[in-house]
Amino acid sequence: MKVSIERSALLKAMSQAQSVVERRNTIPILANVLIEAEGGEISFRATDLDIEVVYKVVGMVERAGATTVGAHTLHEIVRKLPDGAMVELTDDATANRLDVVAGRSSFSLATLPREDFPIWPIQNMHVIFQRRLKHLDDYLINQNLLYLLKKRGII
Repeated sequence: MKVSIERSALLKAMSQAQSVVERRNTIPILANVLIEAEGGEISFRATDLDIEVVYKVVGMVERAGATTVGAHTLHEIVRKLPDGAMVELTDDATANRLDVVAGRSSFSLATLPREDFPIWPIQNMHVIFQRRLKHLDDYLINQNLLYLLKKRGII
């Protein structure tokens, strides 16, 4: 995998991803963010097995692929890079390293195999969530609470 992405887009994606990841984890792969690049899109996926965040951004994908890297470490690196910098992420699968290059800064981070990262069936969860919201809406209408909540500006 080899991608180039603007620092602000990467920072936003990593901020979302690292917010789910716990600093101390008994399962090492859960401390990582899964980075997948294909076409012109780069997705960042993080989970703690209770919550999963998937954040997609547009970037220049020179070589498609996927890897996992420590979420907090990458977030801290990107946070300290100068505004407007183009960040290049290059995965070396044979050495289990992700090279992060921006201007004169260069970092090499340890990676774990993407196959170890737990993937949730997102499509089913989205449908379940929508159904539950519909039932909640029906309940609120039946209880006449929806009117009160809207009147007070809560909804």
